[in-house]
Amino acid sequence: MRYEALLAGRAATCVPQHARVCTLRHRYTRAGVLTGCASVTAPPHHPEELTRMAKKDPSNIGFAVVGYGVIGAHHCRAINEAAGAELVAICDADATAARSGGEKWNVPWYTSLSELLANPDVDVVNVCVPTGLHAEVGIAAARAGKHVVCEKPLDVNLEKADALIRACRENGVKLAAIFQRRLHPLSRRIKDTVDSGRLGRIVYADIHLYWYRTPEYYAGGRPPGWRGTWKYDGGGACMNQGIHSVDFIQWIVGP
Repeated sequence: MRYEALLAGRAATCVPQHARVCTLRHRYTRAGVLTGCASVTAPPHHPEELTRMAKKDPSNIGFAVVGYGVIGAHHCRAINEAAGAELVAICDADATAARSGGEKWNVPWYTSLSELLANPDVDVVNVCVPTGLHAEVGIAAARAGKHVVCEKPLDVNLEKADALIRACRENGVKLAAIFQRRLHPLSRRIKDTVDSGRLGRIVYADIHLYWYRTPEYYAGGRPPGWRGTWKYDGGGACMNQGIHSVDFIQWIVGP
């Protein structure tokens, strides 16, 4: 699992998006533990190439995306289109992915989470790694004084989710989970209608989940093999996709 290398804190130094091609090597002592070791070898460079790129507008909120896969790319685009927000860095344990994102969005890229968190331009960390690593990345960000925007769900079990919430509270930073259905205008109307009491007291509600994913979906992903696993995905479509519907009904009618 390449993201375990990122968490191990022994990856490459920060390299701006215009650095030359790098190579990534992983070494693991055993599967399933955070002992991954990664290194990056870069051709000679000029010292100024390693200079941190400052935010374009100091008044903007600086966002860094950790995990540049399918979802990470969506986050980058959303940040780029949001007023008052600025994408300032991308981090991925895979140097090829990190460099690709950095060049596309013209921002510095990292393969080391600890070095990303040392960048003072980073105000918010968007956690887009596999679900089973959400809490660990988010906790590290909170302890570094960064606000956390975390992809759904917060993690694969309650203990890890609670640990992330606790870390954000203890360090005085905000935590947001990505449940975009809450933001849809129709969803807001439903919520406002229920909260107004127009429908009376809701005593029963249920939800039917029709989510599914093909074998090709679970065989894919980057890196391949984490989707559908209990450790990194929480088991499959019910947790990964169905969590949106579970959150929605909890939000509308309460626990």
